[in-house]
Amino acid sequence: MRSTHASSPHAGPAVLAVDDDRETTQVLTEFLHDFGMDVEVAGTGAQMKSCLQRRPFDLVLLDLTLPDEPGMELCSWTKERAPELPVIMLTAADDPDTCIEGLARGADDYVSKPFQARELVARIKAILRRTSQAVVRGAASAFCRHDAKMRQLTIGTLNVTLTEHENRIIGAFIDHPGAALSRARLLEMVHAPGVDLADRSIDAAISNIRSKLGQHRDLIRTVRGEGYFLEQGRG
Repeated sequence: MRSTHASSPHAGPAVLAVDDDRETTQVLTEFLHDFGMDVEVAGTGAQMKSCLQRRPFDLVLLDLTLPDEPGMELCSWTKERAPELPVIMLTAADDPDTCIEGLARGADDYVSKPFQARELVARIKAILRRTSQAVVRGAASAFCRHDAKMRQLTIGTLNVTLTEHENRIIGAFIDHPGAALSRARLLEMVHAPGVDLADRSIDAAISNIRSKLGQHRDLIRTVRGEGYFLEQGRG
């Protein structure tokens, strides 16, 4: 089954539902939409990973029995890369040992199938309320990480690949948290030997980075008369 995005008229929490059973995902999508949530569906572990690398989510509903990869392994994979992202396991096994293993791998909660819609929604809302590291959709509180060596900028579960010039600019912001940096200052900081850069190359690079950040583009702010500022949020 292909991963599909189901748009919602509500700007509520973004939930990734991972299950290869069409009937289950259809029911999940319908009632989560009714409670104002934005739902995307993945039917395999590979589709789940693709979704998480493409856009941010607030929570993952993860079935433990998928056709290509065990749900336990996928839970570990998710928590290693985005420990702040809540995961609720969906399991048909009413086995305490299975639940204990899932929680040990980082899952935040588990729900046994068949589940009651209101109970699942209540658990989702409770987790998003109590975890201070939930992936918040507002740009000012997005979780920001920069890997200069790999030229990667991560906002929540969104991974962005940077050019060398863009990478140097982000590095300058990271090294000066809370500071607005002018074009001239950025040029001085990111200048590479043998490369002649003009002031407008900074503007062009900032524009490109914002485009790559998508809904998080406002992380890079323009401060009138001072330059640019990176809102790094909570780490």
